[in-house]
Formats: sequence, C-alpha cells, structure tokens
Amino acid sequence: MTGNGFTGATAVDFGTTPAASYTVNNDGSITATAPPGTGTVDVTVTTPAGTSATGPADQYAYTPDATRLDAEAALFSLAPGDLDVTLDLKATLSDVVTHQPTAGQSITFTVDRHTVCTATTDTHGAAECHGLAALVDVLLDGHYTATFTGTPALAGTTATAPLSQL
Repeated sequence: MTGNGFTGATAVDFGTTPAASYTVNNDGSITATAPPGTGTVDVTVTTPAGTSATGPADQYAYTPDATRLDAEAALFSLAPGDLDVTLDLKATLSDVVTHQPTAGQSITFTVDRHTVCTATTDTHGAAECHGLAALVDVLLDGHYTATFTGTPALAGTTATAPLSQL
C-alpha cells in the first residue's frame, strides 16, 4: 500500500479483520498480507495519529480460490423396453489453492442439459447421487456433466465423464 504517515503503524485491517502480517517499509509504504476473506473490503491503517479514512481507493477485492472437479465414468445396464436409465454418478471437488477437498458444496449432475440429481460433497469432497435419465439422452450424449456453481470463496467449475453400457 502507498500513502503517507505510515511510520509507527500499529495495525492494518482488511474490513474488520487484522492483516495476517504487515511491514512498514517507510513512511509512504506498507506491505500487508490479506487474511482469509471474501468480497470487497476497506483496508485501514492505524497509526498514533488515528485510523485512515475509508473510500474507493482503499478497497481490496478477494478473488475466489480455483477449484477442480473430477467426475468418474458411470456404467449403466439396459433391459428390453427401458425408456429411462438409473445412473449412479460421482464427482470429487477440491480447492486448487489449498489442495484440500471441499465439503458441504452442492454438485449438480446433468445429461444433455437435463438435471439427473444433485448431491452435497462429503468431508472427502465427494458427491454421489442416483437418478433417472432418459435413455435417448444417455445414448445420444454418451456423457454426463457435474457442475459446481461456486461460492464467494470458491470458483465454479464443471467436469464431464463418459456413460458406458454394461
């Protein structure tokens, strides 16, 4: 950050959260590490003279972490006269930045733009669901799509995987 009067700074805050760390480089410059957060926040510096005013020039915008979604191939079987197919679908979501699975996130599974089912990721980042899909969609499309729409802290992503007949 650049400005003036930073000598003797006692705090740097991102919104209401203290910076993870900061260094006063000189009277006109501070280097600060943002704490975890989401959205856009005002950054303030507290010195013996007081706390800096807020305005558009002091705002910090957090960017969501990139995510990775891995969808597993799904097998299905057919019997004469079937018009719908039961699919067992699975995908795993992880945070690319932290390399950790992401629990409690909603994953939607579709075949040819039709939602088959929706599931929530478990502690390992895995989401599994079972649902019916039209046989014609399964045979013509040949794959399904898993979609995570994202959150303020995690970027959305999609993955596809093949649908194969037993």
